[in-house]
Amino acid sequence: MMETLTQLPSSTQKSANSQDPVDWRRRCQEHLIVLAQMLEKRLPYLLGRYARIEAAAQVVASIQEMDPDAAFSLSIAARFHDLGLLCVPDTLLLKQTRLTPEELSLVRVHSQYSTRLVDKLFPDQQNAVEAILYHHERPDGCGPFGLVDGKIPRAAGLIGLLEALESMSHDRPHRPRMHRDEIVAEISRHTGSQFLADASTVVLAHLDQILPVVSSVDVLGRQETLSAL
Repeated sequence: MMETLTQLPSSTQKSANSQDPVDWRRRCQEHLIVLAQMLEKRLPYLLGRYARIEAAAQVVASIQEMDPDAAFSLSIAARFHDLGLLCVPDTLLLKQTRLTPEELSLVRVHSQYSTRLVDKLFPDQQNAVEAILYHHERPDGCGPFGLVDGKIPRAAGLIGLLEALESMSHDRPHRPRMHRDEIVAEISRHTGSQFLADASTVVLAHLDQILPVVSSVDVLGRQETLSAL
């Protein structure tokens, strides 16, 4: 399936070379949003999740006064980092019991699938590609690639934390949503092991701006393409 998703016909690549770059970006985003919607329909518990993470990433980009290209890369990574889950069997994604180490290793390759897809459509956005590939890395070296603090791209660490924050702020089958104080405690407890210190510092310092975005239901039906073109 991954080969099908990442196969760009030569006519499409010629079209990319002949079109206005901004228009081409927008068209690529629209195609990826369709895939993201397919993923959400396949796994209903993900409905609206990636629009919320993207919106939170844009809040951070604004807070940090990122330049437009950096903000665009962060938005791309935030919205599309899990598209590779489309290539993971339902038997694993919907399993009600704990995954075995072998099953977990199969699920973890989704970031590589996501990377291949985004890199195919946005070869000029290598910061986004890196953020997607490494968004499950941990400072303690226990992530899929074993990267440690100082080797993990900052954008990857930020996406990983925003993904966790979105999960904390919503009900899950095994637990209710966490309240603000519980979220602060959870992030603080895992900073340096699961979360990059830089990412935690930014998120905790501006949690009152970020938390309403990741916990909101207002973005559930968001269809528009990414901003920061």
